[in-house]
Amino acid sequence: MPEKSHAEVPFAFLEYRATFKEPIFEAWDERSGIVKAAYSAFREWNIGLENISGKQQPANAAEIQATFNILKGRALFNIGLGSASLFVTNPNWEEADLITKLARSGMEAVRVSTKAEIDKQLVTLAMHLKPEGREIRDITSRFVRTDALGVMGNKARAFGFSAYQEDCSWVVDSSALYPGALFLRITRTLGPSISFEEIAAGVRKDEDNLLELLELRVD
Repeated sequence: MPEKSHAEVPFAFLEYRATFKEPIFEAWDERSGIVKAAYSAFREWNIGLENISGKQQPANAAEIQATFNILKGRALFNIGLGSASLFVTNPNWEEADLITKLARSGMEAVRVSTKAEIDKQLVTLAMHLKPEGREIRDITSRFVRTDALGVMGNKARAFGFSAYQEDCSWVVDSSALYPGALFLRITRTLGPSISFEEIAAGVRKDEDNLLELLELRVD
């Protein structure tokens, strides 16, 4: 087995999104109940009124939402007319139980206060990786046809590739934010009854498999 190279992770994010079967128009008319339920659910993490916000002049119905700022801004829980989502900056697997609890608490508050039915769940893990001692071109060039390497006329700085299944996709590209870094994005679509524990386990397996493919490791 090839030796894996260590990679630094300067930035990463995890997004969980649950889309509703139907927009929650009627429940939103009484949005104070929704906000109160979510506020109570997140009180464990010491949120206050200053941690709740909304767009003052939404351009359309898709922008109407209430946002809860948790963990000093590292986590944002959004409730909109058509979906609810949790966005976490720089997550790590030691926090898996915490992130699962945040998602479960928020979604339970949404279900109780709006009676919303979940249509599907979507989870995205994205990260920028800076490999130590290796050029990103060398890591990804083996996934590109050799006769395509000279198409641009000059030596390419980087190569990218993607793979798609019906309910999952992997994207590997050059990072637009960090020179000499890769950008990885794993996206998986799941049914409404899949538990947060199953979702977390699936995403971790996807990450492990993709890093194995790239012969990289992160600590």
